[in-house]
Amino acid sequence: MGYMLYQLAMNPDVQKKLTAEIDEVIQANNGQVTYETIKEMKYLNKVFDETLRMYSIVEPLQRKAVREYKVPGTDLTIEKDTIVLVSPRGIHYDEKYYDDPEVFNPERFDPEVAGNRHPCAYLPFGIGQRNCIGMRFGRLQSQLCITKLLSKFQVEPSKNTARNLEVEPHRGIIGPKGGIRLNVIPRKIKS
Repeated sequence: MGYMLYQLAMNPDVQKKLTAEIDEVIQANNGQVTYETIKEMKYLNKVFDETLRMYSIVEPLQRKAVREYKVPGTDLTIEKDTIVLVSPRGIHYDEKYYDDPEVFNPERFDPEVAGNRHPCAYLPFGIGQRNCIGMRFGRLQSQLCITKLLSKFQVEPSKNTARNLEVEPHRGIIGPKGGIRLNVIPRKIKS
């Protein structure tokens, strides 16, 4: 959530569009925020996915080869029982899959754009049988908190906000080096 708030603060146009969606959906549902209302918010999902593309929280993914595998077009063979490390961050920043990967762009998760990408080009929760067991819960919890927060507040960079956020790579779950400092300001909500 911290990374998402950071990107919203640094990209006020994205925050404005997301806030408009949140306001519209909440108003249409008599002020209620439920699982169903969260699912209605298509732009929220795009912002969430783009945040996790830029800031994978687990690096690397580990898999054990269950059989020998010859890598096509090379002389390389991965022996059975070899531990294979996969870098989601490396894939998420590969220009082969994402134009301008350093730019925060939720539109890259429009269904027609995302549908043209290789299914393994987005791995924030892993893939296959051993993907993150808490994926749905974590996603819902984060989106619910962001929705509640942005329905009442906006976020802005502070004088202490890093302009180029660095990650702390030597942790089990990757986090921002030095934390994230933002201003949280009450919104002027129209009645």
